Amino acid sequence: IDAGGSQDDSSKWEIRVNTKGYSRIFIMDEDMPHVESEDDLTPELRGRALSTLSSSFKEIHRDFKSTRKNSADDVLKALQSGDLKPISGPDGPLAELEGLLDYLLDYVLTQNTLSGMTSLKNQDTALYDHSIDVCVIAIMIAKELRLSSGQLLQLAKGCLLHDLGLIFLQDEPDNEKRIRQHTRLGFELLKTSVEGDILVPCVAYEHHEHQDGTGLPRGLKGSNIIFRNRSQKGPVMTLVGEIAAVANAFDNLTSGVRGATPLPPDEAMTQIKAMAGTILNEEVVSAFRRVTPVYPVGTQVLLRGQPYDGFLGVVMSVTPSRLSKPRVILARDAHRNKVPPEEIETAEHPKLKLKIMGL
Repeated sequence: IDAGGSQDDSSKWEIRVNTKGYSRIFIMDEDMPHVESEDDLTPELRGRALSTLSSSFKEIHRDFKSTRKNSADDVLKALQSGDLKPISGPDGPLAELEGLLDYLLDYVLTQNTLSGMTSLKNQDTALYDHSIDVCVIAIMIAKELRLSSGQLLQLAKGCLLHDLGLIFLQDEPDNEKRIRQHTRLGFELLKTSVEGDILVPCVAYEHHEHQDGTGLPRGLKGSNIIFRNRSQKGPVMTLVGEIAAVANAFDNLTSGVRGATPLPPDEAMTQIKAMAGTILNEEVVSAFRRVTPVYPVGTQVLLRGQPYDGFLGVVMSVTPSRLSKPRVILARDAHRNKVPPEEIETAEHPKLKLKIMGL
């Protein structure tokens, strides 16, 4: 339901939701089976991550208050000169982030798969929620690719900070310019502030680069493989940058950015598959698909194909080895009449196809 509807008496509740910073809500059908959806983080851990990241960003925001009044080019020159205050160190705004990273890694690495759904984002905290979700998705991809503990830590830190350059930008209407500027600014700020973590700045710099060289800000080309092609002419994209690009793209698709309509996970997955090879690293996308269910637990789905053509159901569970073939509990037939709850394994019905109808 779009919360930006008309302002008559029947839609006052929609206006109240909109003023809270949400653009849409989901209504649960009381006649449908209630299956609790899953989250990639516990509410406590997500709350801690949100609080820590928000505090860090706001402190950096205050420290660079005077600089933000300058143009993006002037800020870039100041960052490259090394004259600006570093943000790392025991007393810096990123100090609390180190402890958070350990908790995030310890928790996420115990999971077998992602939930398949990213968090509902409030306008006031969207940047932080997005950074957390990108971090979680990237960690799971990296786990599947067996990255070293050192690479995992730098990837996770880079993802939490991949959009840090946005603190220097006001409302920039030109999306290409906005991408070009925030990636370069984030890279320069992290390069001068995060000593020893050489991969962290690369995540900020490369998460909008494309395999075919059409990305921003440098137009780097990828090789669509996990192992780096060192014989390639020019700068070589880092693996952590390519992992972050996949995580960033999926979360943007399911969240909706800059006015775009959020996509359900199955449609977002279809788009991610279509981007593989040209925009996103093909082998990284393959790893992502091995850890992400197409139909997350708790989603309402429409079944197409015999013997349940037109039925509605709810996803009950997902098996890691069959992420596109969940267990579903049936609720309504093709005429929308209630049916006795019946659990089916969609993997046992090859002709069945699913489409998400609600979260």
